[in-house]
Formats: sequence, C-alpha cells, structure tokens
Amino acid sequence: MKKVIAGIAALLIVAAALPVSAKGTDIRNGTPVLDGRLDDIYTESASIELENFGFYVEGTTDSDYEAAKGTTAYFLWDEDYLYVCCVVVDDTATKSKEDGVDYEKWSACDNLEICFWGADGNEDSRGNVHVGCLGYGLRWEKAFEGITIKAAGTATDTGYITEIAVPASNFSLKVGSGFKLTLQYNNYVPADGAAIASGYQNVDGATDFVLSADKVTVREDEKSDAMDDGASASTTDAGILTTAAALTASAAAFVSLRKRK
Repeated sequence: MKKVIAGIAALLIVAAALPVSAKGTDIRNGTPVLDGRLDDIYTESASIELENFGFYVEGTTDSDYEAAKGTTAYFLWDEDYLYVCCVVVDDTATKSKEDGVDYEKWSACDNLEICFWGADGNEDSRGNVHVGCLGYGLRWEKAFEGITIKAAGTATDTGYITEIAVPASNFSLKVGSGFKLTLQYNNYVPADGAAIASGYQNVDGATDFVLSADKVTVREDEKSDAMDDGASASTTDAGILTTAAALTASAAAFVSLRKRK
C-alpha cells in the first residue's frame, strides 16, 4: 500500500511540473521573459495549432507535408505589448545563418508568418509579421509600418522556438478588445531546395481572440534562467539579426529591429 501511495505521490509531482493546457481563445494578461523560451504562463493562455498542411509548395520535394504537425503559437498581452511564442516542430530546421539560407526570401529559409486583422476582419487593416528561425529576417508590412517589433529565438531538439513582441500602439490593448489572427509556417527543405507552406494567410482561416482580464505571472526561476543565459543583443536597420556570440541550442538570441527604409 505504501508503494502505491508513493507512486501516486510521484505522479502528482510530475503532473505539477507539466505545463497546463491552453485555455481557448482568451488571451491572458501577463509579461513573459522575451528570450525565445516557452514560459509556463503562455500555456495558461490562448493558443492555436498549425493546420491546413502543404496548401502551397514551391519546388519539388517528397517530404511529408505534415512534418510541422504540432507547431503551436501561444499568446499573452500587457499594457505595452502583444506577445506571440511559436513552438515549431521541424526535423529539417535550418538553425543558423551558416546553413547558407536566405532569410530575406520566404521560400529559402524556415520562417513564420503571423497575420493580424482588426476586429472587422478588413483586409486593408492587415498586418503581417514575418520572422525566420531564431529571429533572423524579421520584417513586417502594412499595419506595422514605422514601429519597433522585438524577437528572440532558441533552437530545440525538435525544431525551434520564436518569440515576438508587437507594441501596444498597433492594437487596442484593453480588456475585452479582440482581433483576428492566422498562423502560417513555411518549411524549407534544404536537401531539395523546396518550401512547403502550411496554415492560413487569409481572413477565412483566422481565429478570433479576446484580451482577458485574468492575470498570470512568470516564475522567478524562468527570469533567472534568462539572465544566466547571457543572451546577446543587437539592433539593426537591415532586417537581419546579428549577434556577438555563436548560436547554440541552449543560448538565446535577441533582436530589436526597425522597418527598413
């Protein structure tokens, strides 16, 4: 009996350490550490999972169109930013500039396209944030002209994590306000020089999100982890991330970029 109780206790400890599942489309209020990691508070907020696999392919490839299955975007907000943290599943991910990929071309690198619309779903109010693996090639268009967007990323055993922060000036960031959003992942297959687009880029495939009053707080140990990593930081007008230190699976990259002139 004691062994059974001990076993149950051990399972409870493990369960407590696991992140809780996402909560629908209500984006909770909280400030994550912008370091390219999935803080636990993200998993207590809204999320969407990539679907509509292989709706467009450039080039020729025999790769599985559903290779990025499980890729998920999580959301948070505070008075200054809307935060998006994308956990990408990709076993062919090109994780550094040294891989020879072109971060200025959607079909020549692994990259995310996050499209925002106003509450009316008007195409004219669309803002598209385009960011490559680990924050490389960050750029944006239309509704995001003239602002500063932040990005950070880390490599993982199953792909990578990319995190962005979009200033509040581009949204009505208050309790109860909402907007539409789509997630698209462009999977570059280096062996074939091909790209597979999955997800949605039009308002018909968008998800409606609402900003919630519920607050969540990042754990102190997650703050400490970010400080211990000593992430390199840089600013550039070229739309390409540069860092003083080489990227590794355990080191985060961080960048704050402005729209190219």
